[in-house]
Amino acid sequence: MPTTKYIGKCVETAAVATDTTVLVQIGQLSSASPELFIEQDITLADMTDNAGTATGYVDLTATIPAKCQITGWTCNTTTAWTGDVSAAVTLGIAGATDAYSSVITGSCFTAIFVGSQPKDGVTTIGTAAVTIRVTVTSNADFTSITAGASTIRVYYINRGA
Repeated sequence: MPTTKYIGKCVETAAVATDTTVLVQIGQLSSASPELFIEQDITLADMTDNAGTATGYVDLTATIPAKCQITGWTCNTTTAWTGDVSAAVTLGIAGATDAYSSVITGSCFTAIFVGSQPKDGVTTIGTAAVTIRVTVTSNADFTSITAGASTIRVYYINRGA
């Protein structure tokens, strides 16, 4: 069972993964805040290469529950996504990899903290939970990326059952 790590003002967390290589956090920012989040550490080894393209992706382990509204996300890059001349991160879903990214140029090429709010009109989840896809786009082919590690946090509000 992975160890739970402390996150800011989080008053409630739960590790939902049992694999020691994946630590997923689900929590609430404070008891007065309706905003919740999921968080996961990702590395280059977690990524699936979209063969022949400049992109690689990973689907987060935890999902955003049904009837929730995504309010934004952050990417804290601790190891730069290097090996090419640039790298950018977006969040979305399979088939719409930047659906939750109004900023599509958030660099993860250096160790930096970036984030985005969702695009207009795509923030509310329907009747089923949604799996968030993190996509890293390099300048050339994704296979040129040689390193990378980031912590992804997705914020959402539960709009009720």
